Amino acid sequence: MIRLALVAVCVAAPVAAQADPPAFVSGDRWGSRDKAGASLAYVSLDADGESAQRLETYGEYLVAPYGLGGYATASAVRASSDVEDDTYTLGNVELGGLWASENIPFGTVLRAGVVLATAGDGVEDRFANTLATQSRMTDLAQTTGDVTWVRLSMSPRARRGSGFFRVDLGADLPVLGDGRDDADVLGRVNLGAGTVTNSGNAALMVEVINNIVLGDPDGRDRFTHALSVGGRYMNAGPVQPSLAVVVPLDNDALQWALLLGAEYDL
Repeated sequence: MIRLALVAVCVAAPVAAQADPPAFVSGDRWGSRDKAGASLAYVSLDADGESAQRLETYGEYLVAPYGLGGYATASAVRASSDVEDDTYTLGNVELGGLWASENIPFGTVLRAGVVLATAGDGVEDRFANTLATQSRMTDLAQTTGDVTWVRLSMSPRARRGSGFFRVDLGADLPVLGDGRDDADVLGRVNLGAGTVTNSGNAALMVEVINNIVLGDPDGRDRFTHALSVGGRYMNAGPVQPSLAVVVPLDNDALQWALLLGAEYDL
């Protein structure tokens, strides 16, 4: 499947610079547009009525004509159940740099970021963040309040006619903090494909999110996967609302997650 996605990107590469592909919802969202956005997630678990909500705000700004810029994201979480009091906590703040020049082959976005240990580091905080971030498994590094991470990624992407494609290849490395020795290097391979409707008003997309524990999984699953199906409305002026449903492919406890968001072109 990964090989097929890479072939699709390579085939589409000659016309990739015609237009910036629409942003995906569940994988890496960074591209070639200056934007500010917000995402609200609802996660449902099949256990004691457990659920979680996650509010995330983010932004990206590039300096023309070089395609260099930066990004930032922050989140807050609420987790609840029928048998426990609600837990409110913050997620880790992430700051980083981007290079998204149209001169990079395959329209690739290069990213390097630091995830600061700003989240609560208690057991309940960690559980709430981990639960809520199942809606965006690609950002699990933002859940650990006792670890600072370095995130590296490259995302080849392309647009051919009404179709668009993206592959995220990345690694998250624990570098500082009391929990560093217990944290594993995480890899990710996200695959996304979509199409713009004939009217040009909306984009429909499918994403497969794949996380890999690159160290010793110590009894945990080495691979975790999720499927995201969603869309983005692109004819509302500078605002682009989005909606996606995320379902796990190997997690029996997680039932589903809903992602509702909007991006504003700066």
